[in-house]
Amino acid sequence: MFQRNKRLDFFRSIFSVRSKIVVSTLALISLLASTQSAYAALTISATAVRSDGALNSSGAAGSLSEFADLNTTGNVTIGKALTTGTLTVGNQTAGASGVASGTVTISSGATTAANSGAVTLASGTTTTSGTTGTVTVKSANSAAASGNVTFSSGNAAGNGASGAVFIMTGTTAGVASPGTIALMTGTASGASAGGSVSISTSGGGTASTNGFNGGEFSVLSGTGSAGASGNNNGGNGGRIIMEGGAGGAVVGGSSNGTAGTGSQIVFQAGSGGAGTNASSTAGSGGSVTITAGSAGAANGGTGGSGGRIILSGGTRTGSAGYGYVSVGNGSPGIVGASSVDDSESLYVKGRVELDGNLFRSVTTGITAGTTQSQANATALTADINIVSTVGTTNDGVKLPSAAAGMIIYVINQGANTLKLYPASGGTIAGVAPDAAVTVAATAMNICVASSTTAWECQVTAREN
Repeated sequence: MFQRNKRLDFFRSIFSVRSKIVVSTLALISLLASTQSAYAALTISATAVRSDGALNSSGAAGSLSEFADLNTTGNVTIGKALTTGTLTVGNQTAGASGVASGTVTISSGATTAANSGAVTLASGTTTTSGTTGTVTVKSANSAAASGNVTFSSGNAAGNGASGAVFIMTGTTAGVASPGTIALMTGTASGASAGGSVSISTSGGGTASTNGFNGGEFSVLSGTGSAGASGNNNGGNGGRIIMEGGAGGAVVGGSSNGTAGTGSQIVFQAGSGGAGTNASSTAGSGGSVTITAGSAGAANGGTGGSGGRIILSGGTRTGSAGYGYVSVGNGSPGIVGASSVDDSESLYVKGRVELDGNLFRSVTTGITAGTTQSQANATALTADINIVSTVGTTNDGVKLPSAAAGMIIYVINQGANTLKLYPASGGTIAGVAPDAAVTVAATAMNICVASSTTAWECQVTAREN
């Protein structure tokens, strides 16, 4: 008993005078009273606490404050039986006179022969209905630029492969959905632009013979799960959604500002490599391939339809033009006047090959205007126009505004001769502007626009 008290006096003198390690008296008494081997393995000096066994601190007065080195080859357990404690490593605030705060480094052990150690950051699990803990990796906030969070795998030495960075959500054992991976940038509270998310692969390395391919970037959605036996349905495959941001609105104020334009989504294949000498061959440009999914196999049941590729120009507001879909190089040119619904216009520069039929728009049951004037003639809006009612000779219809290359068919199924007018300011067959030509009963005019104002029409008779 006398020797035990001397040990306590010795330790108290070290903690009060020289040591930078502060351990509460009750925690130290608990540690010394545990087992003879436990306190024999603990070495305390003026600069460090070293333990070759387990170092435990628990209980209401069992806090361990550490301002020097803490070295242990055993376990460090912190916390009480009911609630785990908090492990804080590193200085939390800057020291006096602007001294930088401490750095926290979590590193696995290195090795020269076997595998190196692993670093695992794992939240606590729960056995009841509670929620498991959260692992948060976050740089500190700052009045200036905030810190960065970097996830980086190890570099390879020699010809070895470098490490990989995996970001994966947890799976679920029940019917609940698995976790979500969200890559989001912070919003700007001032006048700065929004942040960017960049995902890119590296180029191929150099070699003494052939060059290596660049890295591959894959975005894959999940496959739907199979339905159980019977009449249960299989799950749908996951979606890949790429959506450009909307333009900012003009709010308030007396000036006429311009609202922001919606952002673009760009699919661009890589350019071919250049030839470096007279005998080399330059590489071809890459391809952009958009392929709809095939229908699933029908094992005696009803076959599914193949997926569709939908290219649609944006709708308009007011008198502005509709969006267009352009295939090939160059500008879209004139795709139609504002009076024509050209929201589904498709501009193709180059040869178009059709392995099948070309279907044009058709309007039937048209009644010719009865005022027999260009202003009140019935406007034609389709490629193929069938006029079924011509109540009086020279009742009229009117072609749309011309665009070079347009072809309009006008079929007179009425009982009387039909007058065919151009749009205001236009000409037909070289006659005076705004003048009409006639289409006999049962005849058809095929009109081709040679410019934005001129039409050439060919009359054909109906076969009996």
